[in-house]
Amino acid sequence: MVPGEAQGGQGNRRHPLCEFSIIRYNEGVPAKIIAIANHKGGVGKTTSARFLAEALAADGVTTVLLCDVDPHASLTKALGFNPKELKATLYDLFTGSRELSADELILPTNTRGVSLIPASPQLAEVETQLASKLNRERILARGLKPFLDSFTYVLLDCPPALGLLNTNALSAAHHVLIPVSTDIMALNVLPGFEETVHEIQREINPELVLAGILATKHEKTEHARHMLEALRATYKEKLFQTIIPASVNAKNTMATPESIFENGSGSSVAEAYRALAHELTDHA
Repeated sequence: MVPGEAQGGQGNRRHPLCEFSIIRYNEGVPAKIIAIANHKGGVGKTTSARFLAEALAADGVTTVLLCDVDPHASLTKALGFNPKELKATLYDLFTGSRELSADELILPTNTRGVSLIPASPQLAEVETQLASKLNRERILARGLKPFLDSFTYVLLDCPPALGLLNTNALSAAHHVLIPVSTDIMALNVLPGFEETVHEIQREINPELVLAGILATKHEKTEHARHMLEALRATYKEKLFQTIIPASVNAKNTMATPESIFENGSGSSVAEAYRALAHELTDHA
């Protein structure tokens, strides 16, 4: 269904992803928070969070805070940290077990201008531990607030599963960026995630808007070409013009803490994320 189209005779019901905005950062205001999210696993959320952060910070001025919201801690590990050895992680922010300063919680990465709030497997326990807590969907928004003046952007790497962590990320965000690999299974899941975004907009965070849908892991196959055409036909201007290609180089870079703009600065993936950063901020 094309965004904005009526469903099942419900008239002009607002489509979950009908709001679209270009993200512009104004100096002197708190960071823009972007949730990188999709219920489907394996679509490039963690890769996109990391490489987009590195692309945004490549100008030497922009500062980006990455926040790993996934209990698997893939982003944390990719940036060279062992979650079991860290003194503080996002879990501590969620549980409020102790007061945390920026120096305790936020880690510098190997990329200038990019910092990290790491995850740990303990995040998987948050849903149960906070089941009776009032306003638990807004814990992340409240926890991030003291740090927002220090960064240009905050990128939230969200888990694929439904639950409190994903809800918190979408409730804290100003924008949601949705990576979608160009295969039939990823496209089939997208409408369900649209409904989740709509519910968050309606019940918790009316300010949440779509940054865009990002086609990822695009291969040079007939199937992938048809899937990309289907995305373009359905989502039109909501789909970023930038297409992220499938790449062995990207996989290799994710296995090291070095920036893709150092290890593979001339690669097609590096150039794609550089283009996405420009497109996202309307600086192209």
